[in-house]
Amino acid sequence: MYVPMIGPSSTSVICGQPHQYMVRCDQAAPRLVNSSRPQDDTGSKLCSAEHHRLLLEQSPRLCSQIATSHDAGLARMSTAARRRLMRDFKRMQTDPPAGVSASPIPDNVMTWNAVIIGPADTPFEDGTFRLVMQFEEQYPNKPPQVKFISQMFHPNVYATGELCLDILQNRWSPTYDVAAVLTSIQSLLNDPNTGSPANVEASNLYKDNRKEYTKRVRETVEKSWED
Repeated sequence: MYVPMIGPSSTSVICGQPHQYMVRCDQAAPRLVNSSRPQDDTGSKLCSAEHHRLLLEQSPRLCSQIATSHDAGLARMSTAARRRLMRDFKRMQTDPPAGVSASPIPDNVMTWNAVIIGPADTPFEDGTFRLVMQFEEQYPNKPPQVKFISQMFHPNVYATGELCLDILQNRWSPTYDVAAVLTSIQSLLNDPNTGSPANVEASNLYKDNRKEYTKRVRETVEKSWED
C-alpha cells in the first residue's frame, strides 16, 4: 500500500512544474534492471507508484500523448453540437439573412462573434451592433447565451448587454439556428416588449417620450461606429 500522490492532475504534473510526492511500499519490489525502465541508484525499494513517477519525469512525449487523448475525448463529447454549429455556419455563408452576420471565433466553434445592422426606417438604422454568442454541448436542445458587446439603449436589453427575449428562454426550440436567433433580435430592436422590460428607463421613454427615446438610441448608433 502507498500514500497517494499529492498534487494536480496528471496532465499538469507532466506538462507543468515538478511536484513532490510521498510514496511508501509495504513490500520490497524487485530491483529494476530493464534498460527501458528507470533504476533506483540508491538501491532503495521501488513500488509501482514510484516507478510511475520516475517514468513520467523521463518521458516528456507523454505530455503530447495525453493532450491528444484529451482533445479526442472532448471531440467525442461535443460532436452533435459541433456538427450542428458547422451546419449553422454553412447557412450563414451560403444564405445569410439581410442585415446580420456571424461566425465562430478561431479554434472554437462554441463561441461566435456576430453583428446586427440596425433596421432601416427605425431609430437603430445604420447601427452596427456587435454581439457574442456562447453555445454549450446541449445545443440545439439548449439555447445559446447571447450578449451585446456594443452599448445598447433598448427596453429588452440589460445594462450588461444580455437580452430578455422569449426564444432564448422558455420559448426556445431546437429548430432555431444562429440565423433565426439573430433575425429575431434584429426584429426586437424596433418592436420591443415593454411588458417585460430589462431596461425600465428605456421602456418608459419608449411609451411616454418617443422623441427622447429616439435621441438616446441614435447616440448608441453613433457609438457603434466607433467600436
